[in-house]
Amino acid sequence: MLHRSFLVGMLSLLDALMGRPMPDLLHELHLADALREALWTRTGEDGQILALVEAIERQDEDAAQKLRQRLGLPDGILGRLSLDALAWSAALP
Repeated sequence: MLHRSFLVGMLSLLDALMGRPMPDLLHELHLADALREALWTRTGEDGQILALVEAIERQDEDAAQKLRQRLGLPDGILGRLSLDALAWSAALP
């Protein structure tokens, strides 16, 4: 699941990187339906994880906590995961 969720997160930026609407890009890419739905409608487990990350980025604590609970993630994990993500990005060349 982690690799698939990571891929969804990376692809979620594709429209900004390419300067094209996400629906056009999704039409051209040969992705599994679950990945396509995660990117377009934020549904399914990967879509909800993406929505959680976006809520954290917007600093929308209420939405983040609701999504955390819906996903069954334990209390306190969001801070730890955020620190892990920052450490990972800081280690990039």
